[in-house]
Amino acid sequence: MSLIARACPGLFTEDFIRFHLPQERGWAYIHAWQVEAGQRVQWRDDRNPGVQWWQDIKKKLSSLRTEER
Repeated sequence: MSLIARACPGLFTEDFIRFHLPQERGWAYIHAWQVEAGQRVQWRDDRNPGVQWWQDIKKKLSSLRTEER
């Protein structure tokens, strides 16, 4: 709960976080907060199609970045 409170200060009450906020939405807020704070985050399961998609996007973006130099 404290991570969500830090990620979204003043947005949610403790009661809402504990009893009404879906867990996956809470994790999404925490993940976004960590990315915005500059923490390295990565997906663990390489077999997940969503992970594969993001890894492909990451490769394309990094290749664009190297082409600009």
